[in-house]
Amino acid sequence: MDGHHVRVEVDTRGPALQRVTYQTYRIDTELNCLAGNVSLTNKLYHVYLHALTSSGYSNDPLTGKSGTEEALGLLQSASCHSIIKFGARDAELLRLIASLRPLRSFDSRYRHVQVVHWLNLPIRSQHHNLYFAAKEIKNHVEKAQFFHDGWETDGLKKFPSHDDHLFTRGLLRTHHLLPSEPSEQPPRRDATYHCRDLISSDSAEHHAFMAAAAIFQWSVDTVAITTTNLMGLVESWKSPLTSNAVFSFTYHRSWLNPRLPTIWINAYNTLRESNKARDRFKLLFSLPSMAYHSQELSHLVPIFLAFAVHPELRAENPLDHSKYDLSDGHQPTQPVVSQLVTDCAHKFHLSPEKSIPARRGETSWAVVTKRQRQSYDARLHADANSVADQVVKAWSPASPIPPTVSLDPNAYDCTQLNSSIQTLFQSCSRNVQLWKHLARVQGILHDLSARSRALPLPRYRFDPSLNIRFRTPPLVTLHQLMFTRPPPPVQPRDRPSHFIASEMPSSSSGFHELQRLITTIQGNSTDSFQKRYASDLEASARHFCDEAFRTLASQALQRRLCR
Repeated sequence: MDGHHVRVEVDTRGPALQRVTYQTYRIDTELNCLAGNVSLTNKLYHVYLHALTSSGYSNDPLTGKSGTEEALGLLQSASCHSIIKFGARDAELLRLIASLRPLRSFDSRYRHVQVVHWLNLPIRSQHHNLYFAAKEIKNHVEKAQFFHDGWETDGLKKFPSHDDHLFTRGLLRTHHLLPSEPSEQPPRRDATYHCRDLISSDSAEHHAFMAAAAIFQWSVDTVAITTTNLMGLVESWKSPLTSNAVFSFTYHRSWLNPRLPTIWINAYNTLRESNKARDRFKLLFSLPSMAYHSQELSHLVPIFLAFAVHPELRAENPLDHSKYDLSDGHQPTQPVVSQLVTDCAHKFHLSPEKSIPARRGETSWAVVTKRQRQSYDARLHADANSVADQVVKAWSPASPIPPTVSLDPNAYDCTQLNSSIQTLFQSCSRNVQLWKHLARVQGILHDLSARSRALPLPRYRFDPSLNIRFRTPPLVTLHQLMFTRPPPPVQPRDRPSHFIASEMPSSSSGFHELQRLITTIQGNSTDSFQKRYASDLEASARHFCDEAFRTLASQALQRRLCR
């Protein structure tokens, strides 16, 4: 750049004793262009010259276009793709043409910061499509080089590269600043905004709408209940079911992602006793929020609503206990009971095996300790298997009464062991009751889906506008005031002096006295303030007199008409 203009210099100084290559162009006034020969080098020089000398503020008087528009038209024409010979100079020109655009990259320290390096050219000359057009020719040459052994394509390895995302993003965002061109837009686009009027069955808005519509109608389509194994669902949570937390269907942000193990019992018991008039609008906010968060949670909304709507589920007995630890299973098992025995055993250094004396010939303390440890482990393993067999055989779902375990009190904490076994029996018994309860609920849902249908839900659609009719304001417009009503009668403004004078002798005498006072002030005024005061006083007196005359004239006319 030389000031506000581009300065292009053609280097004619070649190596000594070597020929200087040049290109010849003829000014064609009929086609309004520069005409050269058919070689690719001549065409690319032509393109490069137009691209460099382009002005962002005016068009070329010969072509009627900007240099960038003319360069793009030549690059995308068939003449630049009908290649007979390709050499190193052509590859260099393609590289130079493709470089006439800003370089965009991410900052090395901050990944989300873009760094742009602009050339010393007008901004409208740095056109992204020059790169696209040059790359199309490069790709064409690389495909056709297998049929032309004499082509020199090594120079194409220096063809500039770019970040695809930043390059396409910059092209789209600067398109309104760049001159129009006949080429098509690149196939890639910037991020697409998906507006909410586009209906998708997988969208969060659709799930929330379907949940809210069903709750508002207080009807549930049991066919939409896709969960066929409630017990498997509850076990998949990997957490005990509890009901100790404070629970309410009033909306709270926790409903967007509720902890299901902590709300299942309370939700079931509360929904069984819910009332449409009292609780419908609470559920309208809480359950759709849960459906909005994820598709997995949206599948539970019909189940929750069925608890509140269908009499068969409302008649089902509530859950009796406040906690169900499903990790204990439905009955005591050998590994679980064996672990309880191991947990209640005294540590090795407190066990009877620790006092076993050394044998004759055992001089190493490590050997004695190893033998004691082996005896301890053998005894613990045998007792654990024995107790586990006894407890498992004693289990009965109808009468879950644990047996009393008797072991050596010097080796085990028998009180804790019996308490742990009793707790295990109680937990398994509660889990059996929960399993039977969920099986009955699952059966009721299956029967309902086979014979009942919900009311048709309203269609989820987007209304682009609201047809609101605005009432005409009860105001009188200027047109109505001036042109659509007759003018009011106007009283004559002539002053009837022959009968007004007799009505205001005091006013006239007072006015004359005031006039003499004003004249005296005007004659004795020595500064601008006194003169201004006398002038304003005279104007006020005249205005007062005119108002008095109008009032007296109106009263006199009324009295005369009444006579």
